Amino acid sequence: MAVIGHKGKEEVYRYLQPLAIAVLSTVNPKQHPYAALIYFIVDNDLNFYYLTKSDTNKSHNLKKNHHAALTIIDPLSPKTIQTTGSASEVEGAEVYRNNK
Repeated sequence: MAVIGHKGKEEVYRYLQPLAIAVLSTVNPKQHPYAALIYFIVDNDLNFYYLTKSDTNKSHNLKKNHHAALTIIDPLSPKTIQTTGSASEVEGAEVYRNNK
């Protein structure tokens, strides 16, 4: 994730720590947008992780097109974070255990 503006990576990471819900936007095979709520965790490098079943629309979409966008809002503040990037599948629970 590119850190844009005057916010540094560490400040963005601290801001994200108490947050857990985001909107994941993907593109389906017909090139139509698709959005779904997810629960996420984030690591120090601002990589986002979430769990989902392999038969969901978002999983099918990301297998065909790895481009995705996340929108995260803090319900206690009028701030949002938007980021785009490439999604890839991670097997196992090590990432979750290491980022709790």
